[in-house]
Amino acid sequence: MNTIGVAMAADSAVTIGSGTKIYNSANKLFTLSKFHPVGIMIYGNAEFLRVPWETIIKVYRQSLDVKTFPTVEEYSYDFLHFLKGNNYMELTSEVEEYKFILNLITESVSSAFDTILGKLKARVNEKPDSTEDELNAVANTYLDELLMDCDNKNFINGFDDQDYRQIIEKYGDQIEKIIIETFENMIFSEHLITNLKYIVANNLIKQFSRSTSGIVIAGFGEQELYPSLFAYNIDGRINNKLKYQLTTQRVVGTDFTAAIVPFAQDDMVHTFVRGINPEIEGISSNYLGNIFKNLSNVIVEQLLDNLKNPKDSPELIKIIDDQLMNIFDKFNQSLDQYKQEHFTTPILNIVNSLPKDELAEMAESLVNLTSFKRRVSSSLETVGGPVDVAVITKGDGLIWIKRKHYFKQELNQQFAQNYFRRD
Repeated sequence: MNTIGVAMAADSAVTIGSGTKIYNSANKLFTLSKFHPVGIMIYGNAEFLRVPWETIIKVYRQSLDVKTFPTVEEYSYDFLHFLKGNNYMELTSEVEEYKFILNLITESVSSAFDTILGKLKARVNEKPDSTEDELNAVANTYLDELLMDCDNKNFINGFDDQDYRQIIEKYGDQIEKIIIETFENMIFSEHLITNLKYIVANNLIKQFSRSTSGIVIAGFGEQELYPSLFAYNIDGRINNKLKYQLTTQRVVGTDFTAAIVPFAQDDMVHTFVRGINPEIEGISSNYLGNIFKNLSNVIVEQLLDNLKNPKDSPELIKIIDDQLMNIFDKFNQSLDQYKQEHFTTPILNIVNSLPKDELAEMAESLVNLTSFKRRVSSSLETVGGPVDVAVITKGDGLIWIKRKHYFKQELNQQFAQNYFRRD
């Protein structure tokens, strides 16, 4: 996106079931308004409470009609408000909310079970004659780590302790039942059940599940001359409250004139923009960090024989630790500066001056880059198929550069006739 407009591009791949079947026919990019320059893109889970996002977006678009808002941010608020309350039973059904929450509970308990089982197997392999108390201690140690992690997390926007109490009151028995059924003979104590029940209930309103959807709303508000973009994670509804969080916000202006904002599988875009693969960067940083942390111990061990007072070693370790970590921090700062000066800034300078057609071409190329990477790797081609591309400008509105159709337009003249019809 730059001061002229925003280009949005989305692939067509959708994963079905457990992830072994992929179709290349999904629509992920839509106009949010038929009459105003605002678009919406989805990624992640293609449904909200088992209703397809495509259906929800088109129903909202119909209800929006010619209504406009001063800013894109207010468009996003209105769309979220539509999700929170509307006249469609399927989107407000308590039954669907109940099913959704039970699925999250099952997912959370299963995840804890798999981890605990793995730790117990590792313990038994390490010590075949482990007693039940020792195995119980392994499970409780892991749960204590989860408890600490859980207590350190903040509630998701709009949720608090009262919601936790409502979840326990409404779903507490179900959570306990699922825990017992999942762990079967592996239940070691009432303490384990109580702690896991607390963790599962809290995580419902403190973290997002693996089935989260992402929505991106971009374009121009009525009073905006430059484009803006707002992205949210949306994870169903709990206690009749929409579970969502703002994840990305970009507002182009005189001080911030260009941006490249990837979503979902963003590794190849980050590699292109920053000049280094994020996974390699993370591994390198962790590896070097561990080296520097351990190096002080090695140095001190070599110096101990020469120390007049060995009791000074802890202080010496701290001094060396601080110096080494200071060097490590400077290395990371230098690397970030190099990436910014030699990769990110030059690319954004070009993006800032791109005309509309090349802005669209760049957006499509970045999606195709990720698609190509998946095609030549051993992983599933979870990015692929035709790429839909749209450019949104203040004067022209949303213009489709590339758009797949499941029907022939010449055989469906009524579609074009009905598109702008107002009831």
